[in-house]
Amino acid sequence: MPEGTPENKGSVNAQPDQNKALLVLILNILIPGVGTIIYGETQRGVIQLVLYILGWILTIILIGPIISLGAWIWSLIDGINYYKILTGSAK
Repeated sequence: MPEGTPENKGSVNAQPDQNKALLVLILNILIPGVGTIIYGETQRGVIQLVLYILGWILTIILIGPIISLGAWIWSLIDGINYYKILTGSAK
């Protein structure tokens, strides 16, 4: 389980990790899925990354931008959620 998740918040040593949270968020904005992989959700991150790359490849037949945009939005939402979890601001 990734550090900083709600299950680990009760321990004495659990500190919000601002740097990791910011890294995860920025990477998910720049390269969808990479931040999710760093957070520890490898399968989910790989799916996001593959969809994003596949979308760029499929731009030739005009459906690609829709797939890439969808993967980017999904990754962005994950990045924001992981940022909230790692900084301790999730409710």
